Amino acid sequence: KLDTNAVMSPKIVLNHKTGLEEIFTQDLNDNIYLISNTGKILWKKRLDGRIKSDIFQIDFFQNNKLQFLFNTEKAIYLIDRNGNYVQGYPLQLPVAATNGINVFDYEKNRDYRIVYSGADKKIYIYKASGKLVEGFDFKGTEDSVTVPLQWERINFKDYLIAFDKGGAVYGLGRKGENRLSVSEKIPIKNYGYNIQYGKDIDKTKFCFYDVAAKKMVKVFLNNKKEEFLVSTELEDAASFVCKINDDDNFDLVLVKGKNIEIYDDRGSLIQKVETATELKPFFRQLQKNNETYYAFIDKENNLLIFSANWQEPEKSTAKCSQLPAIEMLNDDGYFYLIGIHNDLVSCYPF
Repeated sequence: KLDTNAVMSPKIVLNHKTGLEEIFTQDLNDNIYLISNTGKILWKKRLDGRIKSDIFQIDFFQNNKLQFLFNTEKAIYLIDRNGNYVQGYPLQLPVAATNGINVFDYEKNRDYRIVYSGADKKIYIYKASGKLVEGFDFKGTEDSVTVPLQWERINFKDYLIAFDKGGAVYGLGRKGENRLSVSEKIPIKNYGYNIQYGKDIDKTKFCFYDVAAKKMVKVFLNNKKEEFLVSTELEDAASFVCKINDDDNFDLVLVKGKNIEIYDDRGSLIQKVETATELKPFFRQLQKNNETYYAFIDKENNLLIFSANWQEPEKSTAKCSQLPAIEMLNDDGYFYLIGIHNDLVSCYPF
């Protein structure tokens, strides 16, 4: 039980000593918790604000021991599994972060790069030591960047990819030079989106749902654009772009009221589901072995989990105010569903 209600879904993290999984979360009072696989609170620590990023685990000392890395608006935190700050952290940011950090290990040698965007519209890249990377010269984005930056090596070239609130796209090299010229905008407000990487920029694309036009849109990094009309009657639906089919393309999930609708990447209907109760605009894919499940939460915080056939929701008595996770917490060979309902962290066999 937490001190007050949780503000984030349970994050499953690795205990490098035992090889088992543990649970990380944060509450309304900005306390973070590490919880063991048996439900014991191992430690609690108060931060300066709400976590903006994912919870990363890095091997800072390169000794096969993992630390937790994340950021708030004001600072980047690196904390060991005993709840102690790594020397030099928290790293106070020179400019408030407008997005969550992302962490890249370019050469897979644990020489990490930590990247965030500031309120001054500039991009900051740090080494894990806390020192700014020298030689990165980028004048800044046109508008604020609110989603984490992405990095990908495409056709042997590095691209640090960002897009701002105005929809402008940037693909930066390691020195900050813009390697892309994409005139099409990628509007992100109220849009579900994803990036599908290909072997070159001609095959790499942003996929998103245009809520107003009811279109599935693909904008390629070579400035090519494709649009497909989605024949839905749902207005202002929550949209999620993810892989549902087995064709390796991104599909579309729409959620509104009691309705769930799934479309393929060309706007063709895959499935329609009507639930007994109204849904919150939440959706998550869960993996169990090679099986995929789809989690939703209704307005009464009841958890609904569908299997791949979308016919009937898997029976669940779980109450969840945050989207759950599925993981093998123990070494007993069984999967467990980890959920949080307000201030209570619960674990159910799945």
